[in-house]
Amino acid sequence: MEAAYPESWGAEIVVETASGRRLSAARHDAKGDPGNPVTVAELSEKARAQLVAGGSSQARADELIGAILALPDNRPVRSLGLFEIAADARPQARAARSA
Repeated sequence: MEAAYPESWGAEIVVETASGRRLSAARHDAKGDPGNPVTVAELSEKARAQLVAGGSSQARADELIGAILALPDNRPVRSLGLFEIAADARPQARAARSA
């Protein structure tokens, strides 16, 4: 596996159990490498989980992911609404708008 580096970023693991049994597994290409690509669905699910864990609602996460996926259709980055999100995250911005 080391001989394939840097073209391949694989990994191998060998575990020996208490009874002496050896288990091993190998991946020649790391997830996301050209030989083992990440699908749009996998990447979207990872982004959704991170956004929700960071405080976004499921609906907002889906909306943002949809907007990002539409960027290749020549949508402006401004359409993502990131500036509104940043403003909403600042306590002083919320306080000023509610006054």
